[in-house]
Amino acid sequence: MGRCGKNTAMKIGSRIARARHAAGLSQTELAKLIGVNRGTVAQWEVHIKGPNRDLMMKIASATFVPVASLLSDTAPGDFIVTDRDEIAMLRAFRRLSEEQRKHMTALLGTVAELSSEIARQPRPKTG
Repeated sequence: MGRCGKNTAMKIGSRIARARHAAGLSQTELAKLIGVNRGTVAQWEVHIKGPNRDLMMKIASATFVPVASLLSDTAPGDFIVTDRDEIAMLRAFRRLSEEQRKHMTALLGTVAELSSEIARQPRPKTG
């Protein structure tokens, strides 16, 4: 995006700030995660300039939001993770190898199925 129009940069800058805050990151922490300096993040957030496509992908990954939600107010599936435990789990998951991710995804799927099955079982009467 570089030097994009002020309205576009403003919207994106505000969304970056919102996602960064929700992820519990400072400007310095986000900058370190995506390989830029803190001043660059500050420029985006005060609408001086906008990040390029590659950096948008890194911002989305670091803040746990879909790229589309950084680009549009009406992005389908817009979400921001705000629970610190969930953020920690996502960070740990992203550090896993591809093979480890496959195993973890299968394990979580099994746990979800078992939880649903248990929830459907009739509860014993107490009394």
